[in-house]
Amino acid sequence: CERAQVLERLIDALAECVHMQNYQSALALFCALSSTAVDRLSRTWKGVSPKAAKSFRVSADLLKMDGNF
Repeated sequence: CERAQVLERLIDALAECVHMQNYQSALALFCALSSTAVDRLSRTWKGVSPKAAKSFRVSADLLKMDGNF
């Protein structure tokens, strides 16, 4: 699915931003991928590779704002 490929490219960009310690851009990508409109694309998220899904979860754990104050 083309949408899943776009999500994977954005997740790759997110992981690269984290790797380069560019947390401002990483947070912007994370917020975009976590937005309600994108999060509701359940069939698209199912098409994302397991490797990309794991990369997104790892980045999400790093960038989550729960209890981060």
